[in-house]
Amino acid sequence: MVLPIRRGAAAILVIALAVSACGGSSASAAPSNGSGSASSTAPNASTPSAPSAGPTDAAQPTDAASPAAGGNGGTGNGAIPSLSDGQWTAGKAHADVTGDVSDNVDGTIMESLAITTDQNTTLMYFSADATKQIAVALAGGTASVSVTTPSWVGGGGTTAGAQCNVSFTKSDDKALAGTVTCTKAPVLSVGSLTADQFADMKVTFDATR
Repeated sequence: MVLPIRRGAAAILVIALAVSACGGSSASAAPSNGSGSASSTAPNASTPSAPSAGPTDAAQPTDAASPAAGGNGGTGNGAIPSLSDGQWTAGKAHADVTGDVSDNVDGTIMESLAITTDQNTTLMYFSADATKQIAVALAGGTASVSVTTPSWVGGGGTTAGAQCNVSFTKSDDKALAGTVTCTKAPVLSVGSLTADQFADMKVTFDATR
């Protein structure tokens, strides 16, 4: 029940640029396919900023290359599930990060930033003090994650042949749960335009509606 996905420094750069362009003290949307554009408001560089949604920057697999979508209690072949449009109203996520940067992040889903539209699912989770975020995105047969802290943002995702994989324990239209693991995911320090660090990441997440 594992689907390989690809890490990419360029995708994380897009997230960082979107983050730096968005000010405020609340959340932005989750990235899709390891990339994104900010929406809503997000903390500035002195506090964490949220990665955002939008499956537009990473290369997309063709229909022939993508696994078939599935659902109803779990995808046996690790395919990205087919989900109907709508908000996700509850859920939690946990990220373990080790490497050039290290952290353990727990987050609770923000309903206004957790939605499926046209088979694009973005899930945004915030720590209790709103200083750290975990973002999960499912779109076009691919998956991506990012972790944001006050000092760095990192993550990876999309297509085959890389250092990341995703598996699901739940994947129906009412409950979604899974794990994304990445080896040597690119990490950008706040204010940097280059992924100058790398870390192993394990993100577990769930969402219900």
